[in-house]
Amino acid sequence: IQAIAMSKDGTRIVSASHDCTAKVWDIATGAELMTLPAGQLEVLGIAFSPDGKNIAAACDRTGDITLWQSAPLSAVDGSDQSRESPQKVLDSRRIREHARRVVDELHGEYSLYSEVIERLKGDVTLNESLREAALQIANSRQWEDAKKLLMESVEVVILPGREIDAYRSALLKVEKAKELRPNDPLIPTILGVAQYRAGSYEDALKTLTHPRKAGTGYLPKVAFTAMALHQLNRHEEAKATLDHLRDLCKDKQVAEDKQAQAFLAEAEKLFAGEKQ
Repeated sequence: IQAIAMSKDGTRIVSASHDCTAKVWDIATGAELMTLPAGQLEVLGIAFSPDGKNIAAACDRTGDITLWQSAPLSAVDGSDQSRESPQKVLDSRRIREHARRVVDELHGEYSLYSEVIERLKGDVTLNESLREAALQIANSRQWEDAKKLLMESVEVVILPGREIDAYRSALLKVEKAKELRPNDPLIPTILGVAQYRAGSYEDALKTLTHPRKAGTGYLPKVAFTAMALHQLNRHEEAKATLDHLRDLCKDKQVAEDKQAQAFLAEAEKLFAGEKQ
């Protein structure tokens, strides 16, 4: 056995093997439901589709992906009666292809998949099968929204001197990204920077210094912690944190990092009372 995967509903396991097959198993009974041949290729990786109706296998040497239909599997003997007709399978695939085109077109118009989902829910012109397939596709892509929102936010908050409304808009985007990906270790740092830029110094300090929320990106955390402390008139702590930042920036690699040096320069200007 090279790999295994469990169906989303928890009823089946599919195993990938060096004997050039994948096998589907009933979890409750341990019965083998079917054997899926991959020709002369070892099956190295395996996965169910989100709806559990298909199985994808990564095969040795060629780099190909092999697809099999996996559901419905109501009978454990693998008889033809437990499988959909070829015409029904073809119709299902046509619906999904149409659904992908619908989702792609809407994403080009609305930008975020969360907005695409709301649009699909309210579109009375779509038949139910097409709507269901399109919603499944859009939901499976929603993780991309967080990445897009973060990238847009970073472009704004990384630099000082922008309009406050731009920073507030960026902060809302980071907060939305956090809802979508609450365990992303990068988000707390960006959130803390965005809170600082938007003038929420207390919130920024809490986010940047919370041991369980700090996430990655140590140097910007130190820089914006120092600046938040200064803005809150906690001058001794601020100075100690700035001194720590200066020490960090003496490291050879950090000294060559233009963005790190920009953070240090911004902090020193703030402490010197210069306008940002």
